[in-house]
Amino acid sequence: MTTLALLVCSILHDGGRCREVELQFADLSVLTCTMAAMPIAAQWATEHPNWSVRRWQCRPAGIYAKA
Repeated sequence: MTTLALLVCSILHDGGRCREVELQFADLSVLTCTMAAMPIAAQWATEHPNWSVRRWQCRPAGIYAKA
């Protein structure tokens, strides 16, 4: 299982309130996720118009980014 982690920031708040959104994919490897990430992030942004995707990262599920 692979996680596509999106750092998204609200466009409605000054200074941009940001949070991480994790999308889980059972059928994608990390490499495949990396190749598919931009269209998936664009789709997410289209479905959530008040949020802007600032960056993304593919990683194995259960692995968390270091702060």
